[in-house]
Amino acid sequence: MEMPSVSAGYYMQESTDFREKESSTNPIIPASGDRAQGGEGTEREYGDGDAHDQLEAQREGEESSGGGGGDGGGGGGRTRDQATRLLVVQWTLALVGVRLKGPSPCGARTLQLFAILCQLGNLSSIGWSIFFVSESDEVSATAIDRYDIWLSLLTLVMLAPLGFLHYVALSEEHSAVFLAAVETVTLKRWHVLLPMFPPLGTGLTCAFAYGVAYSPLWGFIHCLYFVIAYLPAAVGIMVCFVDAQSFTDKMPRNKSLEELKEPLVRHKERTQRCINFLNKTFVLPNIALWVFTTMVFLWFLIDSITKWDSEFQAAFIALLVLFCAFMILMFLMPASEYTNDAVNYAVALVEQHCGDSTNVGYFYWLDKLQLGWTLLSVQVNRRTIARIFYVLIIAAMTGGSRYLTL
Repeated sequence: MEMPSVSAGYYMQESTDFREKESSTNPIIPASGDRAQGGEGTEREYGDGDAHDQLEAQREGEESSGGGGGDGGGGGGRTRDQATRLLVVQWTLALVGVRLKGPSPCGARTLQLFAILCQLGNLSSIGWSIFFVSESDEVSATAIDRYDIWLSLLTLVMLAPLGFLHYVALSEEHSAVFLAAVETVTLKRWHVLLPMFPPLGTGLTCAFAYGVAYSPLWGFIHCLYFVIAYLPAAVGIMVCFVDAQSFTDKMPRNKSLEELKEPLVRHKERTQRCINFLNKTFVLPNIALWVFTTMVFLWFLIDSITKWDSEFQAAFIALLVLFCAFMILMFLMPASEYTNDAVNYAVALVEQHCGDSTNVGYFYWLDKLQLGWTLLSVQVNRRTIARIFYVLIIAAMTGGSRYLTL
């Protein structure tokens, strides 16, 4: 047997002071004075006005302050750091064929066109593979069904995050606020490197396995196939990291507990709308797709051990299962990151005001507020990810010991 071959409401109430604030020490941390000011600006940020009107007013203010031109799509009102962040985001989205609204570099547009052509080639190869396997007389009906399911899942794994990215980048309702977010948020290195690990790891594994079993050209083709299919999910995770970091940056600071109560409630309501949107449109659907994809690879792995008696193929598919399981955990990492920051924020408030006994009631209220990222009514934190990781390891060891003894 051969080896298997191949933000509706979440940005609505964002603050319009993103493009105005700038810090020489850390461009991420918001200025406390901007948040402490009430009046008209606060009402515009948290009020019940129409979100589309707010975004249009924001665009008009940007055009009057500097216009829409500039290098890499940056307006005249942007600083060098903001223009650099925007340029990085434009090139990153171009890798998966997505383009932000507004001007963009010619090289990014060329890369976007090339990525779209590669994705169309991927879809064509999947369709051809399904037809070829279905018409083959040497493959059993069960194997045909399994190949069809696997290839269909790979198609959805690529298309589902692409739909999310195109909506966030091109939606008339969200594009302006998303631009403001990416200009003010600086991701950590591991926020970028970890999501890229499963696509690159899977691609290199396939390049080695198919290069050894067939030819280097065949290995290169399969490497591109899996990288192109997995890359949109990795970029979508980076977008979630941007949102999670923006949640942390917008937490009210440098106020008494009495003054913090109302801003914290508004912050909780605003971020919860964003979290619900991300959960429904990206996190939950993609986790479900990757769980099913992992199960299909496990099906291949079991057959490699019990029927095909190929240690090389079993090791190859085991690595694919490992990368799929790692990607499932990566979908939970932005939620865990924001929950960890929210807990640290609450702990810092308690430590700062613990000397006053009159604040005990506020501490109890802060605990009940439950700042953080919830998924299916469960608050996602690092302990949650650790538990899922332990369950996966135990399941892998149990399954491996079961079939290796056969």
